[in-house]
Amino acid sequence: MRSFILIAAIVLTPFIVRQTIGEAQQDKLNRETPDTKLTSLITDEGVVLDCYPNPNAGRFSIYFVPGRQGRFTITISSILGKEVFKESIQESSGGYKRTIDMSGRRKGFYILQIHQDKNVFGRKILIE
Repeated sequence: MRSFILIAAIVLTPFIVRQTIGEAQQDKLNRETPDTKLTSLITDEGVVLDCYPNPNAGRFSIYFVPGRQGRFTITISSILGKEVFKESIQESSGGYKRTIDMSGRRKGFYILQIHQDKNVFGRKILIE
């Protein structure tokens, strides 16, 4: 039963996120990320996290808008928990965008996490 709930949550999350954002936010994201469909994580605190294209061949972009100014850390880990990328951002006012090249890594799932204070926001990344 747990597996079914987890699979349903993974499959339905992009649909739910698309339904909960406002039209103005959706238009803004579509202008800033025109080469992808909208599957952004948008929280109640106003945090926006997008990773595109996903799945990809090892090269993808991260777009992050923190809910408030401050430091944050980006980590990417293998599905086994081995950290393969880490970057600390000291201060951010507005959106943060970065293209990451992991084309030399093995194919499979990776976990993108953004840590800000005690909050952690995450996305799955699939390298094909």
